[in-house]
Amino acid sequence: MCTPYRSQDISTCPIFVDPVQYQLIDSHEPITHFEYMLGLGKRELRYNLDCTENALLVQPCMHEYFVRKQLYLLPEEDVCKKMLNVARHNVSCLPSERVLFSDIPDFSADQCYYKLDHKDPSWDEKTLLYTRHPITGHVTTHTAPYPSLPTFSISASPWMAAMAARLAFTMANTRDTIPRIHIAMFSRRPPESFQVAPPPNVTLSPSVYKSILSPPAAVCQIPRASPSPRTSSKRAYHHFAGSDESSRSSDDEVRPPKRTRKTRAATSRTAQTAAAPRTRARCRAQAVH
Repeated sequence: MCTPYRSQDISTCPIFVDPVQYQLIDSHEPITHFEYMLGLGKRELRYNLDCTENALLVQPCMHEYFVRKQLYLLPEEDVCKKMLNVARHNVSCLPSERVLFSDIPDFSADQCYYKLDHKDPSWDEKTLLYTRHPITGHVTTHTAPYPSLPTFSISASPWMAAMAARLAFTMANTRDTIPRIHIAMFSRRPPESFQVAPPPNVTLSPSVYKSILSPPAAVCQIPRASPSPRTSSKRAYHHFAGSDESSRSSDDEVRPPKRTRKTRAATSRTAQTAAAPRTRARCRAQAVH
């Protein structure tokens, strides 16, 4: 794969300088809805908007374009589809059965790549863009519609990039994935109080994580036989949007799964996992509270 360029490696000026920081999500956004969809605790993002997951390094002359919402960095489509599946799951299940976004490796910064979007009507197509190779430093000039722009990598979370970019689409647009994430986020009002999602595999089995993230099968692919029902699992198998076992369309609201009685073994596993080190997001939650 070609070397991905960084967000500070594109500019409207051919001379590159030290980058400045741009905050993808600010305090005027519907933060509580973001937090609930991401599996965070209430106010955890609101009190940590300056975190690495929400920061984008850009050239000073590019900063204003991002502030005015004329430019966006869009995650790749397969990543957006996985985010949509997680969003639909988190807003349809019980608060304690949500998935924390930072617990899923598919959404780590080094696994996601982006393309520059300039759909805003106020964008001047006469504007020249310059890219700097991250290794050699070679500068390349690009003219509209910029067909040769490279892909980019950023230190921020793809969730923050996608939510910042949702304004580039009309809400009536249901063909693109990012507006559908936005619709899913507002399909349920968050409860008055909610905590950060529990550690992985306490309320959800690995197969459930896989069902959330698995992309839809190709049209030409021969359908595989349905797996035989589990006989030894002690947890109920949950159905989410996009699974083969759901009779609903992928755009329908998903019913929350039935709560099951915890066995003594499951309670023991919960106690053991709760004592394990938490992710960076959970560490912040502990520091705040």
